[in-house]
Amino acid sequence: MPQKLKRACNQPGCPALTHDRYCPLHKKQKQQRYQQERGTAASRGYTYQWQKYRLRFLKKNPLCVHCENKGVLTPSEHVDHIIAVTGPNDPLFWKESNHQALCHSCHSRKTVLEDGGFGR
Repeated sequence: MPQKLKRACNQPGCPALTHDRYCPLHKKQKQQRYQQERGTAASRGYTYQWQKYRLRFLKKNPLCVHCENKGVLTPSEHVDHIIAVTGPNDPLFWKESNHQALCHSCHSRKTVLEDGGFGR
């Protein structure tokens, strides 16, 4: 089976050819820059207090609401903000009515569809 042709790295001035958007060097640099800009989980509000809240919420809501609406019983893994929040100071961050229990698959799908992808 033929392989996809390599193309130039998207980094201006880089002559490397790659199957991805960026060559391995620039891909690593992009990921490091993203992680620095994103901040830690704690700086985004997901502290020890959030972890305790998350466990209590998942205990009260053990099934994924999206899967349950389709008639499928799937254990929940994530506490999702229904309306996206900007950080721990956002009034909706701690509001329980803005939370829903989702499985990993549904949470990933929602993130991509609503936020345009992870970290975007």
